[in-house]
Amino acid sequence: MANRVKSYLDSKELDNFLSYSAVSNLGLFSGPQGIDNLISDYIKQREEAARQEGVKEVIEKLVSRIRAQTENYMLLITRIVDFIYELIGKDFKEKDIKIIEARTNFYLETQWINVLFVIDADSENELAFSQMLSDIQRFILEKEHHIAEIFYVNTRDATIDKDSVYADYPYIRKIGIKS
Repeated sequence: MANRVKSYLDSKELDNFLSYSAVSNLGLFSGPQGIDNLISDYIKQREEAARQEGVKEVIEKLVSRIRAQTENYMLLITRIVDFIYELIGKDFKEKDIKIIEARTNFYLETQWINVLFVIDADSENELAFSQMLSDIQRFILEKEHHIAEIFYVNTRDATIDKDSVYADYPYIRKIGIKS
């Protein structure tokens, strides 16, 4: 039998087999559903699987892009705060100003940069600090294309409502930890 099949296949008479349309039209196979329906269902199933795979791929790319944008946003805020700490350490080293803490809130949807510095400074250094923050905000707009709102509150000779500050700015930059 094996020799007969081999000689049949070698004779290339397979080229003379009926076409699919002839097989379909003649109804040469019977079963729970026609072969046209079987093939159509299979194609639909493969199309749906391909669509789902495409959707999964799109979602994976979207998640990857969102993660990168969010990480860059958080890194930008961290760099801004660290930069200001560094400037205070260098340019205001001998002056009567101290950053008590830097606080923020992360607005992931809008990527709004909103930072609050709680400082202790005399009026002269408070004014210089305010000018420095304005310059930094302008720089961020020009170089990073972000609008940054960087505020401060001077606690010298004043008390602040810490609960309100902590509610609006729940994240504190830990001092002494470099990013």
